[in-house]
Amino acid sequence: MYREEKIVIKNETFTDIAIKELADVKARLLIYKFYHMENKAHKLPAFQQLDYCYSQMNDYDKMRVDRRAADLFGKYMQKPDGFMPYAVLKRRYFKCWLMLFISFLFTAYLFVFFEGTQSIYNIVTELAEQPEDKPPLYQPHNIDMEKAVHNTILELDKIVYDISEQNGQLNCTDYAIEFKILWDMKYPGIPCHVVWNINPGIINHLLVEINGQYYEPWSANYPKGKHDMQSVWGKSGRYDPKYNQDGSSWYNMYIKNRMYW
Repeated sequence: MYREEKIVIKNETFTDIAIKELADVKARLLIYKFYHMENKAHKLPAFQQLDYCYSQMNDYDKMRVDRRAADLFGKYMQKPDGFMPYAVLKRRYFKCWLMLFISFLFTAYLFVFFEGTQSIYNIVTELAEQPEDKPPLYQPHNIDMEKAVHNTILELDKIVYDISEQNGQLNCTDYAIEFKILWDMKYPGIPCHVVWNINPGIINHLLVEINGQYYEPWSANYPKGKHDMQSVWGKSGRYDPKYNQDGSSWYNMYIKNRMYW
């Protein structure tokens, strides 16, 4: 009859096992002390038992317990949820949810802000692309030309200024140039041109041409109610339209002096 015997080989001694267990208990108690008051931790039965067992160990084993407990403490603190008291755990998760809620609100704010900015940009762009509401341009067929010329000359008489000789004396140059300036502002759809009528020894005069008709803009030289050159100068025999030529050079010469407008 054979007798069977079991041989158990352990790599650790009972002292090693005791050190592991004591180190684990000490690490957990350190976490408890971290989240609670230290005087409460000392009152725990587990702490008192640990203190008793720890006091029975030699210095070398105490050092091993301390080192292992420190390693376990660092490991457990990486995920301390299971060691936290309920109040601390609740406060921790409340902060997490609060941060998530704030992040959500901030994201929503950014979304609304950028959407609003984009909407404003689109509105401004649409307004910028819309054609500008400009006043309708007058055309020769939809105004009374004689009345328009007459009213413009009446306005010109109030503001005419010596821009030619600069001696305070008004002449045909001042009236013709300033009539064109005023007319272009009032009736931009109807071109007005400065005309120079020069017949040596007889006449050297500036007038204006509008829609093929020549007008005398100088109020002192026209009969009441008449402004065309034939009515103003025809009887004198001095005006002859064949001597008319482009007078834009006079206009360009003096237009730089229109600072008074």
